[in-house]
Amino acid sequence: MGEEVFRGQIYENIMPQKLDLIDRKILYLLSRNARYSNTAIAKALKIKREVVAYRIKKMLDNKVINGFYTLIDTRKLGKFIHVVYMKLKTTSQEKEMLDLLVNTPHISAVHTCSGMYDLHFEILTDDLEGFDRVFSIVLNQFREFVHDYIVLNFLREDSTGRGFLLDVQEVKDSNLHNFKEIKGSCFQKEFDQQNKEHFVVEVDKLDKRLLKLVNHNSRMTIREMADELGVVPSTIENRKRRLITNGVIKRFLPLINFSHFGVQWYVVFLYMKDLDENKLVSYLQNEPNTLWYKRFIGKWNYQINIFAESNTQFHDVLNNFRNSFADNLVNFESIIMFNQHKLADNFE
Repeated sequence: MGEEVFRGQIYENIMPQKLDLIDRKILYLLSRNARYSNTAIAKALKIKREVVAYRIKKMLDNKVINGFYTLIDTRKLGKFIHVVYMKLKTTSQEKEMLDLLVNTPHISAVHTCSGMYDLHFEILTDDLEGFDRVFSIVLNQFREFVHDYIVLNFLREDSTGRGFLLDVQEVKDSNLHNFKEIKGSCFQKEFDQQNKEHFVVEVDKLDKRLLKLVNHNSRMTIREMADELGVVPSTIENRKRRLITNGVIKRFLPLINFSHFGVQWYVVFLYMKDLDENKLVSYLQNEPNTLWYKRFIGKWNYQINIFAESNTQFHDVLNNFRNSFADNLVNFESIIMFNQHKLADNFE
């Protein structure tokens, strides 16, 4: 698990790679399930399996794809995530703060941003006391440099697609919206039957080792996982089926470096009232530039991530959203997200 895969996801100075229609179709299918096999992708695109393998390797080499990760619902493991957004008085101590955040156990994600907040980090613990211990480490060392902060209690998150990779007509022409690989080890059948209700799932040491193994390498073969964990392949298959069906594993996704697409990452905080969340998710799935949402308890109860080519496009996407949810939207704010400095796991 190399550092270069998970730190600096958004690059400020990068030479964008040229991606043709086939590359974008491959990324689109991997974004639906990163464990789709090269053979299945090749069949869907009517090209050779070797071409798919070569193109994926090239995108990995050129940092278009920064790896493949597993989206895990940590609440189903009995874990709690507290999301912190912090505004600094001055950025003179930002590097020292980043070093502390990156190297502090139980801090699972760290980003720099611009606007009403300068830093974003997430603390993953078993209880409120654990959060207080970790958060106090940060505040005690840098309190004099902190202007303000908010803490949001995390409930859930999900990907809403990668629509900007292909326009609607390209998807329809390729019939990719109807593609599913049922056979093989992509576990699509289990995802389709997934229990989305919240409940804590009992897991043992082997489950935790498996989750840790695939967290940042979701395309590992069953054989590779079995060899690494010292068990037979059927054990891995059965464990993954259970974890997916129970909703511990939510998705397999590629970690795409969006800088290659000439887009900027905007985070929009929302306070919504009387909202039908299914309506929100359906809207986001059909809006190509909104790729992710999160549900919180706190000052803001939703967050959506918008990837736009310009401030004008961001403005248009946001205004369309505001008009569509005018009866629900109470307040909103936005920031620009920059570098990702940490994306870790903590399942022990």
